[in-house]
Amino acid sequence: MLSVMHNLVTQAEISKKTPEFKLNTARIMIGMMMIDDHIDDCQYDSIVHFFTNQLHLSKEQSRTLIKQAENNNQENLIKVAKQIKADSSTDDCAYILSLAWRIALIDGEVVFSEEQYLNKLANLLEVPDSTLNSLKKEQEQDFPNLEERNRYQEF
Repeated sequence: MLSVMHNLVTQAEISKKTPEFKLNTARIMIGMMMIDDHIDDCQYDSIVHFFTNQLHLSKEQSRTLIKQAENNNQENLIKVAKQIKADSSTDDCAYILSLAWRIALIDGEVVFSEEQYLNKLANLLEVPDSTLNSLKKEQEQDFPNLEERNRYQEF
């Protein structure tokens, strides 16, 4: 219940953010969708759903924002994370990580590159490891048949 209340507060705060913040959030989510070189329709639809329902954009505006993020996907992740961090609380940053992780999970498989992307992003956004681990576990509960054999690399 506390998590649901937290998410409602965070969603309301994020919906009031600047267009640049929204574009940077899209960049993070698109980055997660594309990191495994497998773009799934469910992932794309989930991103559109987030922008239409949480940011109160039309589907057309959402698709345009996603296109902008795709076109600028080479944007430096460090720069994007710094801009998000400058405009956000740690809770907002954790919420964005939670959304990105959900995008990774939607296709039913987690691969090493997705795990690494989220870990790097958490570091850049200065989200504590304990918070990151909690949000991962919370999102993963919705995907009991998650394929994880390519999640970790052996050295």
